[in-house]
Parts: sequence; structure tokens; C-alpha cells
Amino acid sequence: MAEENDIALIESYLQGELDADKRTEVEKRLAEDRDFSLLLEDTRLMVEGLGKLKHKHLLERMDRLEAGLANPLEARKEVKVVYWTVQRVAAAFIGLAVVATVSWFALSGGGESDKRGLYQEYFTAYENVIVPRVRTEEEPTLLVRTFSAYDEGNYVKATELFDELLATDERVFVRFYGAIAYMEAGETGTTIDLLQGVINEHGDFETQATWYLALNYIKREEYDNAKSLLEELAGSSTSYQTKAQELLKKMR
Repeated sequence: MAEENDIALIESYLQGELDADKRTEVEKRLAEDRDFSLLLEDTRLMVEGLGKLKHKHLLERMDRLEAGLANPLEARKEVKVVYWTVQRVAAAFIGLAVVATVSWFALSGGGESDKRGLYQEYFTAYENVIVPRVRTEEEPTLLVRTFSAYDEGNYVKATELFDELLATDERVFVRFYGAIAYMEAGETGTTIDLLQGVINEHGDFETQATWYLALNYIKREEYDNAKSLLEELAGSSTSYQTKAQELLKKMR
């Protein structure tokens, strides 16, 4: 019965239906009670799952509808005859020469450039699964404002708020998400300190922190440090194993 009451309270919190006092009470429990925090995450995922299920059913209905429509590509096709002039032939040869030249430069000296591009290829900000957005007319807390900036991809603003938040809140998830915001804002040194601290504690977000620290080293062009971390993940049985193996191949 107590858990059912907590679920009802959490649902009201996620929907922004609580007054300021109740909301403060919930956020205090989230900060102090790990079980309550996990219950909030389970509830949020359940609500999101129901929404995705409805969306899936809608897409399936659209697929069935489109299956019964005539394919516009089956309309009569016209055969086009292309006439090549001397000028077009010359332009084609010039184009091939340019492509060949660019390819030669890429093969002869593009290795380091390719490595630098791996950060953008593999980096995706870790989804905020801890602090929900709330709809309320009241002034949101510092925690909510910080993670709202993170969710919006406004990492410069997020780092300013994380600076303030981390002065009084050093929970693992705050340091982890803060590190990612600092990394994207260009403060890669601060990222190293925060992520290494998370890894050293061998608790929540350790594996995720290892992956993002490797990406941070790639961004700093410290490839040996990145490879060391990726080799650790590649030899593990975590969800990052395959991605780490793939990234290592591209760095060799």
C-alpha cells in the first residue's frame, strides 16, 4: 500500500500537479532515498513505454493503410537519351582527376584527421534518465533547471548551472551528467576529473563513465589513453563491448 501511494505521488510529480511544498518533499526524498529514486525511474519508463506503444500502433496502422495504395513509381517511365558533347566529356575527366587527387591525399595523410572525426561519429549525450522535466508555474529547483538545460543540448548554460549545483551536490549522477556537459562545452579537463572520480568509486555509471572518458580522450587527441579504456570495455561483457571493439578497429 505504501508503494502504491508513492507511485501515485510520483505520477503527480512527473505531471507537474504538486504544489511547491509537496514537490520539495519529493525532491528531498529523491536525494536521500535511493529506492524512492529508482521507483521514480521505473514509473517514468512505464509512462514513456505506454506512449511509445501507442505510437507503434499508429505507425502499424499507417503501414497497413499505405500498403493498399497504388505505387506512384509504377507509372509509365520515360526513356531519356543523354547526348555527350566534347565539353561534357572534358568536364567529366576533370571531375575524375579531382576525385583521384582528393582520394590520394586522404589515403596518404588522413589517418589523424579520421581519428579526430571519431568523436563526432560516436558521441551521443547520455539520455537524462534521472531528473524528469516537470510542468509547473512555480520556480523550478536548481537541479531541475540544470538538467533541463542538459536535455535541451544547451551545454554552455548547463555547465554554468552544474558549477553551482556541484558546489553542494556531489551525487554520482550529478557528476556523471555534469562531465558530459563539460565535455561538449570544451572543458575536457574538468570532464576527466569528474569521470575518473565516478570510475574510481566502482558504483553507478562506472561503465558509462569509462566509455565517455575514452571519447573525451579522443576529443583531446590523447589516443593512447582512449585505447586503454576502450580495450577494457572491449574485453568486458557490458553493453559497450561491441561499440568499443568497433571503435578500436577504426583507431588502428
